[in-house]
Amino acid sequence: MAGKTDFMYSAKIEEVPSVELRDWLFDDVVVTLWESRPVFEMVREEGAEKESEQVVIDPETELPKVEIINKGILKLNFYDWIKKAPENPTYASS
Repeated sequence: MAGKTDFMYSAKIEEVPSVELRDWLFDDVVVTLWESRPVFEMVREEGAEKESEQVVIDPETELPKVEIINKGILKLNFYDWIKKAPENPTYASS
């Protein structure tokens, strides 16, 4: 089974950035991608020929058990974006 995820983002700064923000954006921003999904178990009901999947229920909370899977890490690099910014930007007031 193959899966595909499209991840798009846009960044907009609506005020004059501080030196700290600029320095922070020069470093890579690291985003960890997680997937959460219910836990399944194979169950053969009485009189059934085949097993079927059922969601495992947590007896304490009476909610479905959930497994959290780390799907990877995404690094966002704002360096090129900052280099393209004008030296003396104009800001619209709202």
